[in-house]
Amino acid sequence: MTRTLRLAACFIAATTSSFAQVTSDLSKPTFTVFHEMGRVEEASFDNTLPIENQWVHRSGAWVGLHGQRGERLSLDLVFGGVYYTNTKEQSDANTKTRFFAASVPRFDVTYLIGQDPQDPFLKLNAGIFNYKYNEYSKNLGEYAFRTGTYPGWISTGGITYVGVNSAQVTGFRLSQGFGAFTHELLATLETEVIPTYDLSLTYMAKYNWNNVVKLGGGVQLARLLPAVPSRTNPSRIPDANFPDGYNPNTSNRYFKHNGEWYVDSRDYYDALLASPSISGADSARYQNAKRVIDSAQGHDVGLNPVPQISVDYKSYKASGVKPLATFAFDPKPLVGGIPMLGSSDLVLYGEAALLGVKDYPVFYDDWTKRLPVMVGFNLPTFKLLDVLAFEVEYYGSEYPDNFQGVISGNFQGVPWPTVPAGTGGYNAADWKDDNWKWSVYTQRRIVDGVTLSAQVARDHARAWAYPTGKTYWGIINDDNDWYWMLKLTANL
Repeated sequence: MTRTLRLAACFIAATTSSFAQVTSDLSKPTFTVFHEMGRVEEASFDNTLPIENQWVHRSGAWVGLHGQRGERLSLDLVFGGVYYTNTKEQSDANTKTRFFAASVPRFDVTYLIGQDPQDPFLKLNAGIFNYKYNEYSKNLGEYAFRTGTYPGWISTGGITYVGVNSAQVTGFRLSQGFGAFTHELLATLETEVIPTYDLSLTYMAKYNWNNVVKLGGGVQLARLLPAVPSRTNPSRIPDANFPDGYNPNTSNRYFKHNGEWYVDSRDYYDALLASPSISGADSARYQNAKRVIDSAQGHDVGLNPVPQISVDYKSYKASGVKPLATFAFDPKPLVGGIPMLGSSDLVLYGEAALLGVKDYPVFYDDWTKRLPVMVGFNLPTFKLLDVLAFEVEYYGSEYPDNFQGVISGNFQGVPWPTVPAGTGGYNAADWKDDNWKWSVYTQRRIVDGVTLSAQVARDHARAWAYPTGKTYWGIINDDNDWYWMLKLTANL
């Protein structure tokens, strides 16, 4: 891992040094300014606090630079920032203050390999760049870099909501084309969700048949090479508050006893027992599970010795294999085009991904509940609008759409789903209201360089909160949660 990081740093440093020597190849800067505004009609903050009729405003500006050295080497640089306020105002005065988030969303070094730079054999990208493989998706989808495996979570949007339909990745990309067939290989570092700097490998391929049918697919080896293996795939979670250095109430282990699988966590079964809808039979089963855990550990929660049983502990791992597939169908070329329709009209498209091939007992024992499926359709607007896209998604996970468990345990990166505790407890049936997502996106160019876009959705939007910035929980949890946003963008 250290060697990989050093090679990346050396490559970027060498290429930027080259550009510094040839300033005459730098193009004129481009400028993008925008303002996004709208209202979160209903949602929830941290899975508990209601959000109702909350106005949201975002405004920002970006500066873009392009540099070229010869025919093969180029650099695209974008920097700027966004003014934003908290998604939910609370009693703390800081939640009503406007903040500024500075960023460099693109530092993309490109090198063309082959005899003819106009038709290169290979294209290499290195640095920070936007990556989008599902060209028609406007909000949902793009699961390769906007999801997690163990736990499975999905994220849409960013600091803004409208038109954010790609992922920002850090690493390397090799791409190659052979006519209708293209494919690429990416080596990327995790920079969004802790534990950070784990290395993932992703292979993607696409076939385009006469612009009528486009089929794509790939596979990601997520967190294939952890930066710190004990943080990405731990067994037990250190806790100095207990004599042996570990909390006996929770761990990242599971085991089998008398034909039954158990999670090595009293806290998990306490959350199940706290559900007001629990049955008597389930209550007895979960109480027995806590006694089995005590016996396996050789002590009860008070650290008193109890008769011990022998079990074979195994651990959950955040590392996983994530296959995915995409399709798009455009009937217009079959009839030679339809002049009254726009280029995006009538396109049917979709995507599916399996967020982890391997089954784990208890938490991840049903692959169908790790399978988000999205379908979209561009409605005909007869050139009144640039695009009007309707998208719908089904994801049958029985856990909240967040990765709070990943940052618990002294930030050890526990690969657990979030299991709500407290007075409400946890019941899988309570988390079916967020299985269906939908989004309507539209865009219209007003004049050259100025675009108005809008989005109405119940998706996987995240909150922004003081002082942490983007939160780990999704704000759309119930079937009546939704928001609408408008965005005005000017490119100069």
